[in-house]
Amino acid sequence: EGPITVTDEPDNITECSGSGVTFQATIANAGLGTLYYQWQESTDNGTTWNDVTDGGVYSGATTTALNISDIAGKNGYRYRLQYYTDNCVSDATNYAILTVEGPITIAVNGQPQSLTVCSAETANFDVELDTGIIGNVTYQWQIKASGGSTWTNLSNNSVFNGVTSAHLSVLSTGLNGTCYRVLIQTSTCASIASDSACLTVEGPISFTDHPDDITQCSGESVIFVGSAGVVVGNTGTISYQWEYSSDGLSWNPIPEVAPYSGVTNDTLTISDVTGLSNIWRYRLTARTAECNPVKSNPARLTVEGPLTVTSHPSDWSTCSDKEAFFAAKVSNPGQGVVNYQWQVNDGTGWVNINNDSVYNGSKTDTLSISPVVDKGGYMYKLLAWTGTCDTVETDPATLSVEGPLEFTDEPDSVIVCAGGPASFTVAVANNGVGTVSYQWQRSTNGGATWSNLTNTGVFSGVTTNTLSISNTTGLYNNRFRCRARTANCDWESSIYATLFVEGPITIDVQPVDATVCSNIGHQFTSTISNPGAGVLSLQWQVSSNSGSTWANVSNGAIGNGGVYQGATTDDLNISLVESLNGYQYRLVISTSQCNDTTNTVTLTVNDACTTGTCDLDLDGTINDLDADDDNDQLTDYWEDWMTVHNTLDGWYY
Repeated sequence: EGPITVTDEPDNITECSGSGVTFQATIANAGLGTLYYQWQESTDNGTTWNDVTDGGVYSGATTTALNISDIAGKNGYRYRLQYYTDNCVSDATNYAILTVEGPITIAVNGQPQSLTVCSAETANFDVELDTGIIGNVTYQWQIKASGGSTWTNLSNNSVFNGVTSAHLSVLSTGLNGTCYRVLIQTSTCASIASDSACLTVEGPISFTDHPDDITQCSGESVIFVGSAGVVVGNTGTISYQWEYSSDGLSWNPIPEVAPYSGVTNDTLTISDVTGLSNIWRYRLTARTAECNPVKSNPARLTVEGPLTVTSHPSDWSTCSDKEAFFAAKVSNPGQGVVNYQWQVNDGTGWVNINNDSVYNGSKTDTLSISPVVDKGGYMYKLLAWTGTCDTVETDPATLSVEGPLEFTDEPDSVIVCAGGPASFTVAVANNGVGTVSYQWQRSTNGGATWSNLTNTGVFSGVTTNTLSISNTTGLYNNRFRCRARTANCDWESSIYATLFVEGPITIDVQPVDATVCSNIGHQFTSTISNPGAGVLSLQWQVSSNSGSTWANVSNGAIGNGGVYQGATTDDLNISLVESLNGYQYRLVISTSQCNDTTNTVTLTVNDACTTGTCDLDLDGTINDLDADDDNDQLTDYWEDWMTVHNTLDGWYY
């Protein structure tokens, strides 16, 4: 087989994006054997190669002609044909490069836009293509006459410049209504046309009527009038803007706010000339959308008067036992004495104020009020006038009266057990406005000095009407009080409340278990102390059922012939313990607020007759050493023998 030779290598191809191409190669086999073909593609400049398979945009992948139906996105890809027979080793042609031009697309917002310019100005039309377009892009601008339908290529001259670029400059004179577009192409991509953009040319402006000087009284209205037009034969809608100047040198546009109206037409109305001094000047500017403003001659406004409130009275907040002041300022740039009159509105209407025991300065620009009690919510305003100028009045100001503050619920003294919580509460009535602020204080020296509390340690709620103490240990006999105020009222103090702390109850000596012979008594002993306030209450309790239930011990007979004594003391005396075996005892301790209980102790009772360590006959000798335990003048041995034989032999006596 073979040899195999390439007689025609694949050629480089340049084509427009979206088109189809075919790469071809010719392979000769001088010998036997079937030739096999496989086209390959490289997307990384020939570093790596991948077999092409039929499908999608590819066909003929295993023939000598590779067809690509759409080359979009494949710029710079390389292609080669691999060939072989069954016995001849695979080889490949030279690679061919695919160059993809275009696609030519105009960027979003990249179309040329219609323009309006003033006569003799230059109009600039631009087109912007999307980035990444491959190939040499060429431009050709075209013009269509006003009202025409034919597009004609432009050439560079004194009117048009940049006709074969993305930027076209047009000298606008005489070209009103003309339209423009650009044709764009590459060597392989057909030309596309941009949107058309039309040129509107506005003409020069001249005034046909200038505004006149005006003299007017303060508080009255005036009207300034002017008129301008566009030169015949030119286009453009005239826009107006009135301007003012206080010195005739610097000018500012007038906003459409009182007292001005019509500031953007040929007639300016000033509804109230108050405050406009006689040196103010006004002029009218006229322009079109693209032509610069043209200005009229200035007109002077001469104003007689007026009164102006330069400072209004402010709302006043104070405490019920203090004064209030309201002040205002009224300027008079002209002549005339200013007269003043304060008025009050208590909710029923405005009335004049006269000086009396409460009000002073009722006919000046400053009003004083003392006392202010019962005048909360009243409103005040100042009227001012001259002999010829109408009355002006200030904005009303409101008098807010705080207080008086009154403690309607004083804190109560508290008795608690040491370590427990406590709280003190007050209620404060505010007969006026304002937010009540609170501050709890403590005295540790009987009220000689007081200090503010903070929300630290055991204290919380120190700036509320309820003070909470989480642990009262160590606070015995401390005094507490609450202070209340508003923003303008001084501190008021409640009466003090005392914290009485009982306990803590301390069991210095616990009672202990006891084992006792049945024929004698016993004493359970404890030692109790109370370092705080409160009277200790002691009560011994007894349980005959291993602590399931308990009963208070009472002084007196027990029922076994014995007696309880000291049932409400530290020490419980039991005169005879017979029949009390297994009984449990404890001491319950309390004050009015504190409670505690000693350890539970058990009483074990041994039989005085059979227990060797007991002394049955109480003669001072224990049974184990006493020959006659029961002191009946019979030896214990004989009594034991008789007892046994009575039981075994049925003897009876």
